[in-house]
Amino acid sequence: MVGSRMIKAIIFDFFGVIRTDAYIAWLQKNNIPHESAYFDASYQQDMGKSTSEEFFARLSQLQGRSVTKEEMDIGATVDEAVVAIVENLKQQYKLALLSNSAGSVRRLLQEHDLEQYFDEVIISSEVGMVKPSAEIFQLTMDRLGVTASEAIFIDDNAGHVQAAEKLGIKSILFVSAEQLTRDLASVGVKV
Repeated sequence: MVGSRMIKAIIFDFFGVIRTDAYIAWLQKNNIPHESAYFDASYQQDMGKSTSEEFFARLSQLQGRSVTKEEMDIGATVDEAVVAIVENLKQQYKLALLSNSAGSVRRLLQEHDLEQYFDEVIISSEVGMVKPSAEIFQLTMDRLGVTASEAIFIDDNAGHVQAAEKLGIKSILFVSAEQLTRDLASVGVKV
């Protein structure tokens, strides 16, 4: 069991943990698997190789109709219970946000006054790397000044969690704020 004295930093995913993953929700609503051209469209944006405008143009082309950011953001919310956890953890730990996303996530952080909680914000499109690459996890730990054994990673993507675990980072697969609180407590991190 990892003791809380060893843990110095906690790394949070953004979409699917702190805020609804609007793209995944849109895909599910439209019965579209997140693969092939739809995976590539988001991957290109996450890597910083295409703009938001190009992303929506590609989706519109694939759908044969106009797909807009407004359509995609319908129902997207910030999980205030998770924000409360982040706020409490900020008092004792270094915190990072590690997100596979376009730079527009910074606007969302500002809109919801969330950037204040994080010592580091690493956005894939800005650094040209995406989870689950070992390099983006290492960059995050370097910026926080911690080793893998001193960090906990929280993400809603099982593949990302497994990749972090392989690097020696204790990881939690996010389901809900309640589950996250229990899982953090199980490794000695009191919220």
